[in-house]
Amino acid sequence: MRPVIGAGRSTGGAEAPPQAAAQALPVPAPARPAAEVVPATGDPAVDAQARYVRLTRHALLAWRDAATAALDPAIAPREVPRRPLPLWPDAAVRTLPLAAWQEGELFVTLMRIQNEGDAELALDPRRFRGQWRAATVEQPRLAARDRDADAALVVLVSERPAADVLEEIRP
Repeated sequence: MRPVIGAGRSTGGAEAPPQAAAQALPVPAPARPAAEVVPATGDPAVDAQARYVRLTRHALLAWRDAATAALDPAIAPREVPRRPLPLWPDAAVRTLPLAAWQEGELFVTLMRIQNEGDAELALDPRRFRGQWRAATVEQPRLAARDRDADAALVVLVSERPAADVLEEIRP
């Protein structure tokens, strides 16, 4: 499942603070508080998927509104490196971590992915480097550089910090 946020608007330009991102990519108000936990179903696969969705939702909402993060104290902010990481196998794509959180043994990382190439790019999460429990992309395609929609947000859920996962496979 790939939520579409911002209807194809670019997160382009320089890294934006959470307040600026809130204006660029509106998110509907949550149906229930972020701290409300979905009851377990007894099916481990379904319960894991529900947790990944909750963590992804938390990351997107917390990025746009820091007060949202306070609603779920079980999800703690983490430091992220302020340098590009090699998420995409093509050197013409730049990926920068923006924020990260941790809940128990799982980490969720919000990244900005930008196409710096001359051609449009299909953004298929199966091509991401590394091992991810879940990967959510803002939009399925990135426009060529310097065009609207040449950048998007990506949310990754993993068992280790995203930087650790990606540092192991650095070219």
